[in-house]
Amino acid sequence: FFSATMLDGLEIPPVKTCVATVLFLFIASFLCIGQPHFEASEKPDWTGYAVCLTIVGSVMLMIHNYSAAFCMIGMNIIFILLKIIKPAEFFAGFASEAVIATGTLCVFADAVFQSSILDIIMGPLLPTGAPLWEARMRIMVLAFCFSAFLNNTPVMAILLPVTEAYAARAGLPLRSLLMPLSFSIFLGANNTLIGSSSNLTTVQVTKDIIGAAFGTPEWRAPNFFSPLLIGLPVGVAGLLYMTFFTTSLLPSNLPGKKPSFVDNDQHDEEDIPDTRECVKIPGQPLLTCSHTYLVTFKPIAPLIGQPVAGSGLDKKDNTVTLKRIISQSSKGPVTMCNKEDWKTHVVAESDIFIFSCTAVGVASLRKRRGIQMKNDNVEALGEERRMRCLMEAVVGRSSNWVGKTVTSREMQNAFNGKAGVIAIRQPSTSSDVVDTKNATESHYLLLDGSESKDEEAGNSTPERAFKVEVGSLLLIEAYRGFEKTAPKAHVPMVSVVPGSKPPRWYTTKDKIRMLAIAIVLSSVVFTAAANILPLSVSGFIAIFMMLFLRVMTPQEAIGAVEGPTLLIIASSGGVGKAIQHTGVGEWLGDCFVRMSFNSFAGLLIWFYVLLSILGCFLNNNAQIVLVMPIAYSASVKAGVGFRPFMYLCMMMASISSFNIPIARATNLMIVNRGPYTFGDFAVFGMSLQLFLMPFLLGFLYQFEVNNLWEYFNEVCAPYGSLC
Repeated sequence: FFSATMLDGLEIPPVKTCVATVLFLFIASFLCIGQPHFEASEKPDWTGYAVCLTIVGSVMLMIHNYSAAFCMIGMNIIFILLKIIKPAEFFAGFASEAVIATGTLCVFADAVFQSSILDIIMGPLLPTGAPLWEARMRIMVLAFCFSAFLNNTPVMAILLPVTEAYAARAGLPLRSLLMPLSFSIFLGANNTLIGSSSNLTTVQVTKDIIGAAFGTPEWRAPNFFSPLLIGLPVGVAGLLYMTFFTTSLLPSNLPGKKPSFVDNDQHDEEDIPDTRECVKIPGQPLLTCSHTYLVTFKPIAPLIGQPVAGSGLDKKDNTVTLKRIISQSSKGPVTMCNKEDWKTHVVAESDIFIFSCTAVGVASLRKRRGIQMKNDNVEALGEERRMRCLMEAVVGRSSNWVGKTVTSREMQNAFNGKAGVIAIRQPSTSSDVVDTKNATESHYLLLDGSESKDEEAGNSTPERAFKVEVGSLLLIEAYRGFEKTAPKAHVPMVSVVPGSKPPRWYTTKDKIRMLAIAIVLSSVVFTAAANILPLSVSGFIAIFMMLFLRVMTPQEAIGAVEGPTLLIIASSGGVGKAIQHTGVGEWLGDCFVRMSFNSFAGLLIWFYVLLSILGCFLNNNAQIVLVMPIAYSASVKAGVGFRPFMYLCMMMASISSFNIPIARATNLMIVNRGPYTFGDFAVFGMSLQLFLMPFLLGFLYQFEVNNLWEYFNEVCAPYGSLC
C-alpha cells in the first residue's frame, strides 16, 4: 500500500535525464571512491575542480540537446572569467586553418549537392538485376568513396533519394540498404583529412596540444591521405561485415509492404480528368479534392525506350503514386490506369504521366532522372531554376479570388511573376470539380488568353474554370524569399517545401557546371594532397571559381557554411588550454594509465570505450575536444606516442555514431524511411562497432609498437602526402 501510494502519479524522468544522472553519479563515485585507490598524481587545485565541474555540466546540457557550440563557447567564457585562460587563447581558435578549411569545404559540398553530379555517376553503377548483397555492396562502396572527399550530411542528402529510387526500381528492401549506406559514409570519412569536419578538428586540437613541435621532423603533421593508412583496412572490414551480415541482423521488409495513404484508388474517377482533356493541355495545373496533388510529368532521356515496369516509377510509397499513363497511338490517346495495363508498355517521348503526390513527393519525384515536370506556368518563370524551390500557399478569406474563376495569368501577375502554380488542392468537394462527366473543364485553371470559356480565341484550346475556395492550397514554384513577399491579401500563409530545389542535370548549362565542379574538386584534392597549397587556400580558390561559373550564388555559399561546427572547432583551443593549465589532463590521464595497469593496449581499450559512450550523446567535434587532452597526458604518462590516440579519436568520432539514431544527422535522415527502431541501431550498430574494435585497435597497436609510422614516412616520401 505504501509503495502504491507513493508511486501513484509519479512521473518517470526522461531517458536523457536518467542517463545524465547515472553518468554524473559514476563520475562522482570514481572521484570520491575509486580514484584514491589508484594513487594518481597530485590532484589539481580549485581551478582544476572548476574545470571538471564546468565540463561535466556542459556534458549534461549537451545530453539534453543543448547546442554543442553554445556549451563550448560557454565553457570558454567561464574559464576566462575565472582567469584560467587568457582571452587571446580563446580567440586564437577563430584564426585557425581548420576553421577556414571546414567552412570552405561546407560550401563545396553544397555545390556538389546542388549539381546532382553524383546522380549521374551512380546511375550506370547500380544495375537493377543485381542480388541484394551485391546491390548493398555497390551502394556502400560508392558512399565509402564519395564521403572521403565530401562532408557526411551532403553525401547522405545526395545518395538517399538515389538509393530509394534504385530500391524501388530493383524491388529491393530499403531496410537492408539505408543503414549500411549511413554507416559506410561514416567509415569512408576516415580516409582523408577533408572527409569530415571532425578530422580537421582532430588535427587542430593536436596542433594546439603539441605546440611548436607540430609539423617538424620531431612530430610530423598528418597530411591529406594520412588517415587512409588506418581508415582503409578498418573501412573494408566494416563493408564486408555489412555486406554479409545485414540480412540476418536487419530482417527486411518487402517492397511495397509498408502501408500508404495513397494506396487506394477510390478517388481515381473524381480526381483524374479524362484522356481528351489531359492530352489537349498537359501543361496546365490539375485540380484535386483529395489530400494529395495531381502533377503531370513527361519522359526524357534516359527513360525513353525503357519499360515502365523497370523504371521504378510505378512503385507506390507514402508520398508518390503513379495514377495514369496516357500514350499516343494511331487511333488516338490510350489511358493506362494500373500496373496490368502498363507493365509491358515501353515509354515513348509523347507519353504523359500523372502522379498523385504530397508536396515532399513532388520535390523528390522531379529529382528522378528520366522524367521532367510539364507545367507551362513554371516554364514561364525563366531559366534561373537554382534560385527557386517549391512552396505551399493557402488562399485566405480576404482574397478577392474566393468564389471566382481565376486565370493562371492573373495568379502569376498577383505574384509579380515570382511564382507559378503547379497544382491545386481544394478543401472540400463542394465545387463542380467532382462532376467529371458534366464539368471536366473544372479540373483546370482557366487558361491564359481568354476571360471566359465562352469567349472565342481563334485556334486556342478551350478554357476550363473552377471556383477558388477559402483554404484552397496552391503548390507553387517560386523564387527564394517569396514566402516573405507573397501578397498576404491572397495567400496569408506560405511555407517552403524542404529539399525542393529543381534538379540541375538535364540542360547543357547544367552539364557544363557538372564538368566544372568535377575539375575544381579534382584540383582541390590534388593541390592539397601534393602540398602545393594549404587546404584553406585551395578551398577559397574553389569557392571563387564556383561563384564565377555561377554554380551557386554568394547567398547560397554563405548559407552553406555550418556555423555551429565552426564555433566548436574555434573554441577547442580554449578548452584544451584550460585542461592543460590546471593539470586536469595530467590527473585524468594518470588515472587512465593506472586503470589500464600501465598497458598500452589497455589504454587503447579504455579510450575506445570512453569515446563509444560519449559518441552516443555528444557532438563528434565536442567529444574530440574533451578527450584528446586527456589522451595526450595518458600517452605521456605511459611512455608511448600520441599519434595512435590522435587517430583513435579521429576514427571514433565517426564509428561511435553507430549506436543510436539520434547520434548524427545522417542517422536521423534514415530512421523513418527504413523504418528503423532504437533496437535496430543497438543490435546492428553495436555489433558492427564491436566487430571493428579489434581491427582498429590492432592496427594502431602494431603501427606504434613496430614504428610503422616512420616506415611509411620513408615509403611515401616521394609522394609527399600519404603519411
